[in-house]
Amino acid sequence: MKKKIIYLIIIVTVINLIALATVIYQRWLNPESPCAPMQEARFEQVKRELALSPAQIASFEKIRRNFHAGIDSLNQSLDGINRRLLQEIWQTQPDSARIDTLLNRISQLQMESQQLVIAHFYQFKEVLTPEQWQTFYSIVAERFPGRMRNPGSRQPATMEKDRQ
Repeated sequence: MKKKIIYLIIIVTVINLIALATVIYQRWLNPESPCAPMQEARFEQVKRELALSPAQIASFEKIRRNFHAGIDSLNQSLDGINRRLLQEIWQTQPDSARIDTLLNRISQLQMESQQLVIAHFYQFKEVLTPEQWQTFYSIVAERFPGRMRNPGSRQPATMEKDRQ
């Protein structure tokens, strides 16, 4: 049983490292964030579709800046922990307790990341009118349909007002 867990950890780590290597390679090829132009284009679309006022645009930009700074910080921490996890796995005598600690820290960082995303959307909600919020929800739900579903459900997630 212990060997199966170690093999599973090794497989998951190798997959994570391959993904990390791909990201690093892409950044090496193109030092500017490949997502930045797409993010700006999407933001321009959101500004148009929601008919944001100048004050709302300023608020959105501040919210986005803070969000991306927080996510970037979490990603850097996650990268460091993934490196330490890989080092531990490749030790001649891996320490299972240390591996568990690192995996727990990875889980915590992933949860913090999800909490940042939720707070990010709540901040937008505070800036938008109810009509703009519904339009914004539609834009997000269209762009990320798989992420907007309830776990285990094949139906799209419903808005609060739809459930009442």
